[in-house]
Amino acid sequence: MPLYSVLRGAMSRILAYDRVELDPVSEVAVVGNAVEPLIHALAELLDNATAYSPPTTSVHLTAIECRRGSRSRSRTAA
Repeated sequence: MPLYSVLRGAMSRILAYDRVELDPVSEVAVVGNAVEPLIHALAELLDNATAYSPPTTSVHLTAIECRRGSRSRSRTAA
């Protein structure tokens, strides 16, 4: 499954999904049996990012390809 779809799936599982901005993502695939656990873990991180940041800020989510796979990052911005 494309990583972009996994990130969108994680966003859809949190209440404040409208505060998350998905930045450009590397074209990386996630192995089938890792999709659900990864969606769950990312949803927890996004939920924390939106819960513990000021309500007027956005959470930016991106993922880049690394030498040994990919790395995702979220950050809040005013």
